Amino acid sequence: MQTNNVVKIIKRAERESRQGESRAKEQVVNAGEKAQGTTRGAVMTITDWISELRQKKNAEAAAACSFKRSSPEAA
Repeated sequence: MQTNNVVKIIKRAERESRQGESRAKEQVVNAGEKAQGTTRGAVMTITDWISELRQKKNAEAAAACSFKRSSPEAA
């Protein structure tokens, strides 16, 4: 029974450059997540504003319809 245990030797300079690359990738990913979170927050705020405006518009329209029905002069 023979197993192939391959050991790769990584020199110090190569190891440091790999660590630097991985750190840079992590920073890019973290920055992307932060930007994505900021964008999501902005989208949620705008969505809330739109829903509030729709509710206000519907309430005003309902009030106007009920006013028209109640006033005999409008008919």
